[in-house]
Amino acid sequence: MSDHLYILSPLGKPHPFIYNTTSIVLPGVVTFMLIALIAPFGFAALSVIHRLLFALVIGFVSSISVILVVISFRKILPNYMQEDSWTVGKEVTLYISVAAVICVLIFLFFVVLNLSTTPLSDLFKKVALFTAAISIFPIIIQVLYEQYRFQKRSAVNALALTKNLGSNSKVPSGVDNGAESIRFEAENGKVELQLGMDQICYLKADGNYVEVFYLNQEKMEKKLIRNRLKVFAEQLPGRLFFHCHKSYVVNGKQTLSVEGNARNFELTLHATSFRVPVSRSKSEKLSSFLKSL
Repeated sequence: MSDHLYILSPLGKPHPFIYNTTSIVLPGVVTFMLIALIAPFGFAALSVIHRLLFALVIGFVSSISVILVVISFRKILPNYMQEDSWTVGKEVTLYISVAAVICVLIFLFFVVLNLSTTPLSDLFKKVALFTAAISIFPIIIQVLYEQYRFQKRSAVNALALTKNLGSNSKVPSGVDNGAESIRFEAENGKVELQLGMDQICYLKADGNYVEVFYLNQEKMEKKLIRNRLKVFAEQLPGRLFFHCHKSYVVNGKQTLSVEGNARNFELTLHATSFRVPVSRSKSEKLSSFLKSL
């Protein structure tokens, strides 16, 4: 599947990565309520005390499973767990992994305490079915709710940030008019590019190189320079340029509007349809930066 199709698919949509006390406790509470109140899969045959105890144990296992999965994923798959690239698909995968761990822990709970005379293979199938049944609805509800809540909040905040641009959103000329200029040097000290401030649109890290996107006679051009983004970011004036993401530095004067999705903000520029992402850690600083332009 191409990157374009992946982005358009529901699983490729941006999604907030939430890992806090609520995200740990909520699965346990939901599980406890389902078993204690609805009593599915024969739990109604148990006494109230035994049902509550069983619900409490499984609820606790559910919360512990969230912690185990997140810690394991962060240690084993650190790049996969980057919050700025989190999607609906990754969120669903995380939930499924949590459900799988819950299934295994409950199965071991039955086996170790010898609570069932059912053959192990049949017991595991029953536990897996039970875990899937009590997990599917909370997963769907939570994913949809988070999408709606964060999408709505981001849209409101993005609109407010766009208003902060005000008169500063005037389209730059893209021509070096003799104002302060920046020399972009490669690692070997060779000057690869010299541009006026208003010509620079944004910079993008590309491995050991940096892509400099700039205006030349009102047309967007790109120059690939061997150097680190951090080096260029430090020489650009902070009053005009914002290091909005680990891989991007953007010219605030080139910013046309701010868009919001369920994960973070994106900056729309005058000269390109490409939206420059803003990492969650830089979102709070974005407002003060735009106001100062």
